[in-house]
Amino acid sequence: MCGICGFYGFENKDLLKRMTSILKHRGPDDSGYFTDKNVSLGHRRLSIIDLKTGHQPMFNEDGLISIVFNGEIYNYKEIRKDLEKRGHRFATDSDTETIIHAYEEHYHKCLEKLRGMFAFAIWDSSRKQLFLARDHVGIKPLYYHYDGERFFFASEIKSLLEAGIRKNIDMESLEDYLTFGFVRGDKTIYEGIKKLLPGHCMTYDGTQLLQRRYWNFRVLGIDKDFATAEADFREIFRDSVKLRMISDVPLGAFLSGGVDSSAVVAYMSQLSKEPVKTFSVGFGQENDELEYARFVSEQFGTDHTEKVVEYKDMPGLIEKLVWHADDPMSDAALLPTYMMSQVAAEKVKVVLTGEGADELFGGYVRYGYFSGKYRFAPEAVRSRMYMYQMTLFRDKEKKQLLESAAMTIPTIGNLNEAIDFELRNSIPDQLLVKVDRASMASSLEARVPFLDTEMIRLGSRLHPDLKMKDGIGKIFMKRALESELPRNIIYRKKHGFSVPLNTWFREDLKDYASRVLLDSETNKKMGFNEEYIRKILPTKQGFKRTGDAFRVWRLLVLNAWQEKFMSDAL
Repeated sequence: MCGICGFYGFENKDLLKRMTSILKHRGPDDSGYFTDKNVSLGHRRLSIIDLKTGHQPMFNEDGLISIVFNGEIYNYKEIRKDLEKRGHRFATDSDTETIIHAYEEHYHKCLEKLRGMFAFAIWDSSRKQLFLARDHVGIKPLYYHYDGERFFFASEIKSLLEAGIRKNIDMESLEDYLTFGFVRGDKTIYEGIKKLLPGHCMTYDGTQLLQRRYWNFRVLGIDKDFATAEADFREIFRDSVKLRMISDVPLGAFLSGGVDSSAVVAYMSQLSKEPVKTFSVGFGQENDELEYARFVSEQFGTDHTEKVVEYKDMPGLIEKLVWHADDPMSDAALLPTYMMSQVAAEKVKVVLTGEGADELFGGYVRYGYFSGKYRFAPEAVRSRMYMYQMTLFRDKEKKQLLESAAMTIPTIGNLNEAIDFELRNSIPDQLLVKVDRASMASSLEARVPFLDTEMIRLGSRLHPDLKMKDGIGKIFMKRALESELPRNIIYRKKHGFSVPLNTWFREDLKDYASRVLLDSETNKKMGFNEEYIRKILPTKQGFKRTGDAFRVWRLLVLNAWQEKFMSDAL
């Protein structure tokens, strides 16, 4: 796991070093630079595989091809064997070099061979071409800016900002953030800074910037056989976990006590000769999941560590994590995920996590609007009820806050469409951003076995009735795990990684929220309606309406982002 950056169109070694240095948290173990006339590549390394010879930028035999790479290729040994048979010679044992030789052999079709998480840039000096790619589902980030003459790329936006890119807020993206809590698609909150979309690659030769999709999936939902689905799940998931346990450094797992993370730990325990190191966080609340995590730990004999997050730590953490997130992203679970990453980083450098199963296999309560009694409701009603759960500042609220124009909200008619929507939006732009930023802020690599491409293919072909029935989600997966996990873990009521915002805002965060949101010069310059903000702030009795705690949190995160990144631009 690493941080990468670079540019095309000019030479500036000082800028390259600044862009690379600001990514040090992503790779504290090593740094490297390469300049070839008007092309520059920078790299920060977190050493995971091939600790001795994995320095980057890395080159092919004749030095004509160079690469900076962030991520892990889990099937690199298999790819390497095939390439060696074709006459390629390797100087290292790293997965990075495998990408170089695969590019030499297959050019852009090398991406079809890769199974893993990645964002990389290859400079092909013979073609005078920069080639960039991002993994299939967007586990690893890649941002870019092109002004018609100069092209910049980086793992994080803050690296691009070192180049002096003008900071203007994209108002459509601001509406997206207020509505969903993150910015969707290829946009960011900044005008002129974009994301390379998951499953896409890009080439730039100094004159043309070309993008293409190299991988796509369709949620077909046609397979109806429970027994086949269960057997396929066990085989594919075991293989996915096994591949993600490849490491030359200590590794462990995040454990919430829910079925997803418990399944990861169960298979890791089967595949490991040593007790798996597991890590959990709680909030000191009665409904904490720590007791379930302890139970799973005892079942599998893990080396378990836990931490209780206190609300008094929150104001300082908000500012810190806003800096790491770059784009404003209001998923409050970023806070405990960061705290858990901090604890884990003291003992390991790699963790496996349970993210992605709910989206892929129909685990969320909101999917119930496409199941059971709701099946007979008109499509428009089902869609409206589902999207009500997915959004927060809806048109009426945004107009009161910002006098905003109405935003087009997608129409979702069935469970397949909901899963497809989330795999293409909330998975890459919220869930995986949370995991990447929280872990990399702690110089920790996080791997997500449920989002392996083979797992996605499995989930995409399964009929909705295998995923959810009468409001109960992940039916086939739970049945498949009955031989692996205790039933009280598999079938207990879904809790989720919820953060007790209502409790925090009744305590110390109440005064903090009022002080920040009412005294904020940036909010005033943004044109936010102070009367509306006063209406949603907490009182001694708590919030007047359901959802206001999350609205206040969303505005706090936006304000912290403005203060951190935009104070000199407003």
